[in-house]
Amino acid sequence: MNGTTKTSDRADSGPVTVVIRRRIKRGFAKAYEQLEKEISADASAFPGYLGCTFLRPERDDDRDFVTIVRFASYKSMMQWEHSTTGSALIDRADAMSELPATIRRTTGLSLWFNPRHPASPQRWKMVLVLTVSIFILAQLITPLLNPALRLLPQPLAFFISLVIQVALLTYFVLPWLTAILAKWLYDVPRAEE
Repeated sequence: MNGTTKTSDRADSGPVTVVIRRRIKRGFAKAYEQLEKEISADASAFPGYLGCTFLRPERDDDRDFVTIVRFASYKSMMQWEHSTTGSALIDRADAMSELPATIRRTTGLSLWFNPRHPASPQRWKMVLVLTVSIFILAQLITPLLNPALRLLPQPLAFFISLVIQVALLTYFVLPWLTAILAKWLYDVPRAEE
């Protein structure tokens, strides 16, 4: 991938999220949207693929597209990027780009926040969203799970409850909340939207 690359916590274990921001040449928006479908279909055939999210411009005059691809590990991500079809798709995307892409590969806590822009939210905002989310989820899930987990030893019951809550946060709650709270989380100035 040509462009500016930022990598944080490059590790061969654990999920990796790649956030790619491209400014598409005028007149190429529809072709690029079709290419996004091809990227998703191709990447999904590779081991370790966890999903793709495509954020399209909100205004007609905006040509900035964001592609978010998730893999189970750095190694599986690199296998797709360096495959014959993966690199050909990336080359096609580069050819449609007006400027070099901004690419960010991240692992860890930042996986819970899907940025519209390459910058991460301020830490206090992440703490606030996580705290409120965990509190509400714990208030809702704990009473539902208690009858089923009552017979287990308390540490095991707590662990099972925790795993369920973290999975719900990671795959459903926080992606949904970050989409809803994107403008506040990322402090996007009006001119950059």
